[in-house]
Amino acid sequence: MWRLVLFFCLLTAKSVYGQEHSVAELADRHEAASIFARESYVLQSQNEERRSAEELSNFFERWPGESLQAAARYFDQYARVMDPVSTSNVLRTTRGIEVFSYVQNNWILPRLDGDLGRAGVTDPIQLRSVDGNNVNLNGLSAAEAAQVLGRFLNQPELNSNSIRYQTNVPGRIRLVTIETSGGVPQSVELVTSHNGSYIRILDFISGETARQLSFAVSSIALSGQALIIDLRFSEGGDLFEAYDAADLFLQDGITMGFIRQGEGLEPARVSSETPEVIYDGPIFVLAGPMTASAAEAFLGAIRVGGLVTILGEETFGKCLVQSGFPLPSGRILSITTFEILDATQSECVGETLSPDVRLENITLQTADQWQPRVQQIIAEDRSIQRDGEFLVCVAARGNEANDSARLIAELELSLGIAAEHIRSAQLEGLTGQDYLCLEQARPYQNALSSSERLSISFDEAFSPVPLAQIVTPAP
Repeated sequence: MWRLVLFFCLLTAKSVYGQEHSVAELADRHEAASIFARESYVLQSQNEERRSAEELSNFFERWPGESLQAAARYFDQYARVMDPVSTSNVLRTTRGIEVFSYVQNNWILPRLDGDLGRAGVTDPIQLRSVDGNNVNLNGLSAAEAAQVLGRFLNQPELNSNSIRYQTNVPGRIRLVTIETSGGVPQSVELVTSHNGSYIRILDFISGETARQLSFAVSSIALSGQALIIDLRFSEGGDLFEAYDAADLFLQDGITMGFIRQGEGLEPARVSSETPEVIYDGPIFVLAGPMTASAAEAFLGAIRVGGLVTILGEETFGKCLVQSGFPLPSGRILSITTFEILDATQSECVGETLSPDVRLENITLQTADQWQPRVQQIIAEDRSIQRDGEFLVCVAARGNEANDSARLIAELELSLGIAAEHIRSAQLEGLTGQDYLCLEQARPYQNALSSSERLSISFDEAFSPVPLAQIVTPAP
C-alpha cells in the first residue's frame, strides 16, 4: 500500500522540497520512463503496476534527490544507473584487480592477467597494506572500496607496488611485489596450481566467453586432466553468451532453457545448435552464493546433458536478466528485461541450484583448500567409469529376489530410461537381493534419487559399486 500511496503523491506533487533538476538530469529521467514503459519485464509481468509512459515520466521527474537509480529501484530492485566505463557488478581497477563484497566484508579477486595474477596470486585475498600504508576496505561499498584501492594503485609515478595480504587461512600474512603490466583481464581463465589446472569463468561477455572457454577446455582435454569449471565468482553477464558457452557441451537440438519477456507471452525456447560437442566427459563445477543470473543459466543448461557434478553451496537464485540502455547524458540504465526458465519451463527466480556434493564456505577457499577434496571426488567418480560410460548400481530394499524385470519396467515407465541402459546383476556376498545397474546413468541421477513416482525404495541411490564386484548379469 505504501508504494501505491508514494507513487500517487509524487504524481500529484507540483514540486518536491523546492528542488529543480538540471536540464540534463530531466532528459535522463524522461528517457528512463520511456525505457521502463517499453522494456521493463517487471512492469509487463505485474498487471497491477502497469503505468503509461506519461505517468512514469511524471513519477521520475518528481522523485526527490538526484538519484535516478533510487527512482528506478522503486520498480526494479536490480535497476542500475552506470557510467559508460562501469559495466560490471564487480568493480575492477585498471590493473586487473577486482573488489567483491562477501559476508559484509570486501575481498580482492586477482584476475590472472592482472598485476596480482601475474605475481602468482590467484585466490581471494584481503589487503592489509599497499606500499606500507595500511588499507582497510571493510565497511565500504564495493564501489567505494574500488575507488580507495585505485588511489593507491593508479599512481603514474610508481612502476610497482608492495602488497601485504591475507587469504582466509588464519594468521598468515604474505608480501608480494606487483609490477604495472597493462594486462587485459579475460572473462575465462585457465588457472594452474601444484594440484592441477581448472577453468575459472568470471563474466559472460558477448562474443568472447564461449570462444575463450573452447580454447581452455581443449587445453584441459589434451592434458588428460578432469574438467573443473569454477563459477564461484561469476555473477552473470550476457545470457545469450552463456547459452553459447553451454552449447559447447551439448548435442544439437537439446533444450537448454526458455526466456519469458512478459506475463501471458509464450516463453521462447533456447536450443543447442552445435553439430559437434568439444567435450563429452564428466564436468565438475564449483558454485556458490555469488553464482547468479547468466552463470546459473549456463550451469542449468550444461546440467541437462547429465554429466555435471555441482560442488560447493547453493547458487544465488536470480534467473532474471538485465539489459543496458543509453541515456542522453551518456550514462547507462540497466533494468530487468526478461526471466529465465529452466529446460522444463519451471520458474527459478528465488530458486537456487543445489550442489550434488556440499563444500561449505567454498567461495573464499584457496585452491590448496578445495582442490584436494575435489580431486578425491573425481577419483571416486572415475572408479565407476568404463569405456567412457558410467555403470552405477543401486540395491532394492525389501523386494523379493529375481524382481529385476519389474524394477526395469517401472524405471522405463516412470523415468523414461531406455531399456538398453538397464541390466540386472547379482553381487558377490549379496545373494538373494537384486541390484539394478544403469549404464550411462548420470543423465538419470537426479530423476532417480528425487522421484516420488517410484514405489521402490533404494538403500542409497547411485552409491558406487566397484566394477570388480559385479559378476555375470542374471539371465
